Amino acid sequence: MILKGYTKSVRLEFSQMMEAKISFLFYLIVPAIIIWLFANFGSDIVVYGNVSVYQYFGIRVLALIILFISIQLTILRIVGERAPYGTLDRDLLAISRSGMFLGKLTTNALFIFLQCIIIYLIAFIVFPITKNYANPLLVISLLFLVGLFGSSLGLLISVISKSKEQAVQLVPFLILLFLMVGDFFFIEQFGLSDTVKKLSLISPMSISYKLIQKTTSDTFAFKDMITGNFQDNLFLKLIIWICLMVVIGLVKFKLEIKK
Repeated sequence: MILKGYTKSVRLEFSQMMEAKISFLFYLIVPAIIIWLFANFGSDIVVYGNVSVYQYFGIRVLALIILFISIQLTILRIVGERAPYGTLDRDLLAISRSGMFLGKLTTNALFIFLQCIIIYLIAFIVFPITKNYANPLLVISLLFLVGLFGSSLGLLISVISKSKEQAVQLVPFLILLFLMVGDFFFIEQFGLSDTVKKLSLISPMSISYKLIQKTTSDTFAFKDMITGNFQDNLFLKLIIWICLMVVIGLVKFKLEIKK
């Protein structure tokens, strides 16, 4: 039953995405434009030594772009389809809530994977942020993992929000919160406070950019990402964040049946 509902949800979500193809095309183009602008304006400004603003903050900006776009992509996928203007209640007569939630997550994840390929080409091939010593597939996979966290968070926001306006308002608040409880704005060479260091260990924004940065600069392979203790295992922490967002969102969505 869940599998059948899941496949129906995927087809339904895909058809809805095709109807709004102009909006999704916009989501594909915007990251490339932002990276191009940042590369042109940030390459001439030096942070310290010979390191430019683009080189130092580039990976961080990539994580920020992917998170923001992937959240924006999914925040209205449930709350925007609720009654009286949407068709969610009618669709749930034929599709289980689990199938609906997971179908939306999967379909949007496929779009985000395509987006991550474009971002990789722009940020690492056309305007190289740093020398990439890792396998391109590994870097794209990690970019996708960051986007998957954003999608799962966006769906959670969509489930808990009472209106579209509320969902949209939550996004900048959460992004600013992620930025402030991590080390996004800090230059590590100049020192970090103990509070910032502790917060950065659990901040999904810090975890995301450090995981990408570590992979591209240290020739790490996938096996290096999944080994080591929990405190240093960025890959495992990001997986936990994704699972947490999916489980909370799914449980909250299913509990609505009892109301």
